[in-house]
Amino acid sequence: MKRILLLEQKLDESTTAIQYAYRIAKRDGAEVLCLFLIPSSMTTADWIETQERVVGEDIKKAERIGMRIKQRFEDEGIRFSYRAIRFQPTIFMKELEASMPVDLVIAGRLTSPVEVADLGLGSIGDLGVRLNCPVIDAEAMQKSFEPISPRLWRRFILYGIGSALMYFVFFPNIKHLNKFYMGGGILAGLAIMVTVAVHAWVYGSTTECLPKFIRMDKD
Repeated sequence: MKRILLLEQKLDESTTAIQYAYRIAKRDGAEVLCLFLIPSSMTTADWIETQERVVGEDIKKAERIGMRIKQRFEDEGIRFSYRAIRFQPTIFMKELEASMPVDLVIAGRLTSPVEVADLGLGSIGDLGVRLNCPVIDAEAMQKSFEPISPRLWRRFILYGIGSALMYFVFFPNIKHLNKFYMGGGILAGLAIMVTVAVHAWVYGSTTECLPKFIRMDKD
């Protein structure tokens, strides 16, 4: 691997995307190019001067952060360059083209403006298709390595025990229980409603936990 493109919208020196870029570049001897994407609305409004001032301040902040990251990376023998740009369609596409070719794109948590999304770049996957290279969603990757919380383990064990009791205790005795359920009366009707509700809740809660164990749940 020779060149990594880092896309970061969060103005911070230690974002997840920057940390991954550092590790991969250090391991593979790659060069890192970082684009700090500064949100900037394309619509004109009464507060356009205020917006321009805020964008200007963010660009200066990104440049200061980029300088510190550059120093840290180069102290470790990693070539690092950066640019702070407005996150607008024309500018963004021009900078992407100027950054090519790259071997890998690492993206932080990006919130694409409507104008950029309209170009077909509304997601990390769209970037991979457009640039024809692998794209890593740093936030999603970090989540995949996070340990499963004790609370989730407790819930899963509790619901699992409930499911097992229903399968091994309730269903084997269903014929005897049916005599009560089919006996008629208010109590029998209430018992049927409660039984159905409890079964649905236990099985539903158990299956709700499963995607979280295999990292298929989404925020």
